[in-house]
Amino acid sequence: MNRKPVLPLILLGALVLLSFILTDWLVREQADRANRLHNIFQQARIHWLRLEKTLLAENATLYSNYGQSQLWLEQLRQDLTKLQAELQDQSWASQALDQLVGDLEITEEQIDYFHTQLAIIKNSTQHLPRLLSRYVSRHPHGGETDVSRHQTERQYLAMLARAVSEVVLAKTSGDLDLAPSLKQIIDDMRQLSPPSAMDLSFHQIFLRHLEVIYRNLPGFLLTQDNLQNQPFLEHLDTLDTLAEQEQQSRLAWITALHGLLAGIFSLLLIYAGWLLVRMQRENWRLEAAREALDIAVVSDTLTGLPNRLAWSQQTDETRAVLLLNVDRFKHINDFYGNAAGDQVLIQLTRLLIGQLDTTLSSRLYRVGGDDFALRLPNNHPEPVMELAKRLLFAIEHHVFLFEGRPVRLSASIGISEHEPLLETADLALKSVKKKRRRIQVYQPDEGLEKAVEHNLHMVDVILKALEDDRIVPWFQPLLNNHTGRVDRYECLMRIEMPDGSVLTPWRFLPVAQEARLQGEMSRALFRQALRHMQKSSAGFSLNLSMSDMEDEALVQLFSETFSQKPALARRITIEILETEDVQDNQSVEHFLQHMRDLGCTLAIDDFGSGYSNLSQLLRLGVDQLKIDASLIRNLDSSPQSQATVRAILEFARAAQVKAVVAEHVSSHQIQRIVQELGIDYSQGFWIGKPEPELLPEELLQAEKLPSD
Repeated sequence: MNRKPVLPLILLGALVLLSFILTDWLVREQADRANRLHNIFQQARIHWLRLEKTLLAENATLYSNYGQSQLWLEQLRQDLTKLQAELQDQSWASQALDQLVGDLEITEEQIDYFHTQLAIIKNSTQHLPRLLSRYVSRHPHGGETDVSRHQTERQYLAMLARAVSEVVLAKTSGDLDLAPSLKQIIDDMRQLSPPSAMDLSFHQIFLRHLEVIYRNLPGFLLTQDNLQNQPFLEHLDTLDTLAEQEQQSRLAWITALHGLLAGIFSLLLIYAGWLLVRMQRENWRLEAAREALDIAVVSDTLTGLPNRLAWSQQTDETRAVLLLNVDRFKHINDFYGNAAGDQVLIQLTRLLIGQLDTTLSSRLYRVGGDDFALRLPNNHPEPVMELAKRLLFAIEHHVFLFEGRPVRLSASIGISEHEPLLETADLALKSVKKKRRRIQVYQPDEGLEKAVEHNLHMVDVILKALEDDRIVPWFQPLLNNHTGRVDRYECLMRIEMPDGSVLTPWRFLPVAQEARLQGEMSRALFRQALRHMQKSSAGFSLNLSMSDMEDEALVQLFSETFSQKPALARRITIEILETEDVQDNQSVEHFLQHMRDLGCTLAIDDFGSGYSNLSQLLRLGVDQLKIDASLIRNLDSSPQSQATVRAILEFARAAQVKAVVAEHVSSHQIQRIVQELGIDYSQGFWIGKPEPELLPEELLQAEKLPSD
């Protein structure tokens, strides 16, 4: 046999085989890439639909689930990051990706506004039917004699009923055109007095709720409509189509080469059949993954329990709800790590299921991070309170384990038999935390509604104060113990009421934090204080919380102001509460470093009030310590307080802290000890109370305090 013709054939066969192998590799690479893109697109669609379902559920139930919305937004941001990584070199995808990023940014802003408005509208919408029911129960109407005698009351009751129906219709239908009719009802009620003077308080509360709804409902419904009409999925489908077209274009020449080689070499047909089998298996795998994702939409991925969305889809009869929350669960994550928290939740789920019969275990839900809800059917024989006690006993006597280490848990339970069950159970659970009980049954007349009304009133006060520019600074002087001069002030927030009274922070700050209004209040306070700062040569201290330092608008305001006024920045001290945990919070640490770069100094407020993180203190390079009032107020009577203050001073000097301030200097004797200890500044009522105006420049020179 002539080897010369055989060698080219062998080489040709080897070349065909290598070409086939290369072609197969290219096909598999493109298939893998297509699968990755397909999975990312599917994940993004599912996460967007979950976000929409979460918002719809919140709107339907008037139950805010801000954390769940943020979770889906974070998942969508991760999906877009993956798409950008996969398509970073594709010019055809740039515009579609930019549209998706823009859609998501707009959606985030609208969701923030949605939750803010929901928090305001929620309570009023839920209270109106209850108020109406309460009024009817106090004014029963009977036969024909009652009709003739109480015509005025019936007209007033009809107006109340019409107001409730208008609100419910506007809220459930999402129709902005119903707002004018609601406005007419409000105007009529303003001009109309209640039939009885005893109902004047009821009339005012009912009217206030209507006004809150009318003021906020149009914007809320418009935001809801905008969220539902976001073109995110359309832009995602457009990008998916472009990606599929690009994939098809890439595969075109590979497929042609693959077919040519298959015709030349019969082995390629066998290989192609094998490839088809692989692709079919991959399709089966993808189908199984899609089915798993569909299940995951209504299931908690960690515990396998039905989630809050599954809760909202249940329609069976329920007579009571137990809402269980793990006490101090955050401390488990902080102490052992997030992996420990996950393991504890899995073990807790198994324990709860083990304590329940088959019927009840199927009605257990995980509705939050460490919140579990149990729906009790009408025919359940065990008393609700006995079941709650049994579950708490099981939890507190069970040893949970993480990496062989025991972890002890305790829990609290809120119980409700009043609609809406989950929301009222949550109110009961909050009451448990405040009263330090273990179990609380929701009672409509227990005062929870009054607390809600108080919060609603305080939100109105804050919003009106922001609108009228009545968030003002009061200034408390700091005495320089080395010079005897008042050369610094601490800016303290106050609300000036229309009647001339002044509200201090303990009255409004907790509500402001819950309503997410603190950042806006801090910005208003700084703008007011800035006018005083520019007229004085003194230094000023500003108290900032973690939420303030994470507020982008406030950070930008500080940055712009101090960049333009470097001399002012050098007179500003940023005070951080010792209890604020800034560790591992990059945005906060970046803000503090930026303020230092602009010339501001940093101070730790209330030092010695809690568990002092000294390493954090040194790492931040704090310039000033303010010793907590609990140590200073007892300096003249407690040797232990003096010893503690001396230790703090020694630490401050060793850490090269530039200045130490004594808070709550309330007497001449305490001031004398403060001077003897060598503390740099004194602050307290003996030095000066907070006032709305600064001391005149010519009076800043303070009289030298006696040292004997």
